[in-house]
Amino acid sequence: MAHVASTWGPAMGRFPSWAKFSVVAAVGLLSPVFAFLMAIAVEISIGAVKDAGALPLLALAVAVAIGCSLIRKVLRASAGQRSDRNVIRL
Repeated sequence: MAHVASTWGPAMGRFPSWAKFSVVAAVGLLSPVFAFLMAIAVEISIGAVKDAGALPLLALAVAVAIGCSLIRKVLRASAGQRSDRNVIRL
């Protein structure tokens, strides 16, 4: 097989910097949309509990449970990222 020289370096193995910035920009622009959709999902679940004939206090408990689980998930993800930064690799 013939070896083909490339002026751009290896074809695979490097993620272009413009693609990294594009991903960061897309996440930054779409995060309010995801937050809005999450709020709609919580409202739908509260409405479903109220329509089922449950007490308003139970609907509030459902909303608190959903919120706590989401906050716990975010905190767990950020704690995992922080612990990776503190590791010294030799």
